[in-house]
Amino acid sequence: MKKRLVVFILGTFLAVSGVPAVSAAASEEGIMPESLHNLQKTMKGNADVRDGAVDSDMPVYNSDIDSQQLQDRQEGDIQDGIQDSRSDVADGIQDSRSDVTDGIQDSRSDVADGIRDSTSDVTDGSQDGRFDGTDGSQDSVANGTDGSQDSAANGSEGSQDNSNGGQGGEPDPVEPVHRNEFVTTEAGTVYYDSEGNLVKGKRKIDQYTYFFGENGIMQKGWCTCGQDTCYFDENGHMLTGAQKIDGQRYLFNKDGSAYAGWRTKGGKKYYYDSTGCMSVGSKKIGESLYYFKKNGVMHKGGFYKSGKKRYYADKKGRLTTGSKKIGKYWYYFDKETGAMAKGLVKRGKSTYGYDSRGRRLKGAKKINGKWYYFEKNGKRATSKTGIRAIKILDKRGWNLKAAFRYSAGLPYRWTSATAAPGTDWFADYGFRNRCGDCYVMAGTFCYLARTLGYKAYQVDGYVPSRRGGSTPHSWVEIVMNGGTYVFDPDFSHETGRSGYMIWYRKPGTWVYTNYRRIQ
Repeated sequence: MKKRLVVFILGTFLAVSGVPAVSAAASEEGIMPESLHNLQKTMKGNADVRDGAVDSDMPVYNSDIDSQQLQDRQEGDIQDGIQDSRSDVADGIQDSRSDVTDGIQDSRSDVADGIRDSTSDVTDGSQDGRFDGTDGSQDSVANGTDGSQDSAANGSEGSQDNSNGGQGGEPDPVEPVHRNEFVTTEAGTVYYDSEGNLVKGKRKIDQYTYFFGENGIMQKGWCTCGQDTCYFDENGHMLTGAQKIDGQRYLFNKDGSAYAGWRTKGGKKYYYDSTGCMSVGSKKIGESLYYFKKNGVMHKGGFYKSGKKRYYADKKGRLTTGSKKIGKYWYYFDKETGAMAKGLVKRGKSTYGYDSRGRRLKGAKKINGKWYYFEKNGKRATSKTGIRAIKILDKRGWNLKAAFRYSAGLPYRWTSATAAPGTDWFADYGFRNRCGDCYVMAGTFCYLARTLGYKAYQVDGYVPSRRGGSTPHSWVEIVMNGGTYVFDPDFSHETGRSGYMIWYRKPGTWVYTNYRRIQ
């Protein structure tokens, strides 16, 4: 393209100078009118040079000038004409360069490079002509013609190239580097789809489903996919069905979301939390507690032992909590876990006792090598009277005979004529003062017997008096071995005979009449 433009410009110049013209060829290349106008100006300049050269051949010379001087002057005029022609040609080329640049709208550097090449060709041709003399002028014109043709050709091609490249004003699209491909980066693994786009979110690739974050990085482990909780293994594969993760069992739906809630399989019930984790052990669901075995199966109906703990569930699998009477015995189950209580259990401000099978204790019981006294409701005695009773038993022995001997051995002191004060008062009085009458003796023994766990009652009645008639008296009844037996510490104290475990109307004992149990 560059060469064609130069050929056209210099061809026009040579046409004016008498060399065969190339304007028709240049016209076919589509040079714009303004460029032709500038070239016409250049042509006119060349004509002036030529006319100057003709005029220089016909000056008026003095007769004194010889022929040699005339020849030298003519050659000088010719050289001046060539120099002027060179300047006009350069100016014409510069104008044509500007017109071509404006005409092709934001053309690239190719046109400018082509014009600079054509200018270099013209200059080289002109210089060669100067050294060759008059004949060299014609050679420089010929060389200029060739340069003009090359420049015109290059200019035309550059215009076409720039015209095509300028359409739309945008560069050619860049072909994506990756398609349908995993790529490992410093931040992690990414994936590009068939169009070369970075994939984000949940996407199934081949037979596996993956999840890509907002930055396109492939996720692993637990992920929140919309409103679902899913898990992706170390390869980024989404898990489905029954799975074991970090030692725990999980269940996922086909879409990868965690299965949550109750599930019945083979007549057995299982429960999965919001993350799809299968429940094991005690679990609170709604308002009720349930117990699930190691294999996840819900326990129902009766006691269940797991390690050192015991649970009790109804037919629907609901665990019992708090105090519960099962059969003949009372039990207590933790309100948070449902585990059955054993030993001493603090509930509120009181302490209760339960044996190794969870049954509630009453009376005197030995726990971890130490004796305690528990009331009928299982509450451990915390009164001063109860504590004194425990201390006495600790010293005298934790058995019924030892308790009887203690009460029968108290020094006698009249205390009360009626049973109105009550058993606890009589017992406390005797424990503190270590003496008393029949009411005190009966009261201390009754209290110690209860502490030992016996079903004992203090009785108020009458026995024969030494002076005749009857006198108020108190003794103890204990229901044991299928019958009711009489224990009378004061009888032993007064007579020296055994008042231990006797019965009414036994020969050699007192006759007990008009008696009643003290409530």
